[in-house]
Amino acid sequence: MMLCAIGIFAWSVIESRREGGGVTAIRARIESPGAFFPPTYRPVAGSPVTAGFRDAIGHYKTRDYAGAIPGLATEQDIESRFYLGICYLYTGSRDSGIAELRKVIAAGDTPYLERAHFYLAKGLIGAGDLPGARQQLDQTIALHGDLDQQAEGLLARLK
Repeated sequence: MMLCAIGIFAWSVIESRREGGGVTAIRARIESPGAFFPPTYRPVAGSPVTAGFRDAIGHYKTRDYAGAIPGLATEQDIESRFYLGICYLYTGSRDSGIAELRKVIAAGDTPYLERAHFYLAKGLIGAGDLPGARQQLDQTIALHGDLDQQAEGLLARLK
């Protein structure tokens, strides 16, 4: 059993080095403050629901974030803008994701404001804008919502 465990460990180290990483690089990716899992879709009462939005959210719910982008991009409501920003961030289109989340924040007091600040901070961390990320995390904390403890923990890691 011990030999099996050693073999698996050695194989993972060799594979990660072959991919240009190593154990340290793998750990850094996993623990990266900018890494995130897209939030679960939560419908908001009163939001307009078009056929295009329903189709796009169907993709989002099945974690097909790239497939959700075209449908969300055709919608103009704040809910679509929020999920579009998340999809862009998660699929590597950081600048587009940051721009969409800024639009959500600019709309003011919506059900997506806290989450937009939080995920914008994640995008800014990934872009290397730590002062901007800290500002977004401070604003998340100031809203005293569901993400304030996560924002406080992340902010502590950035200092």
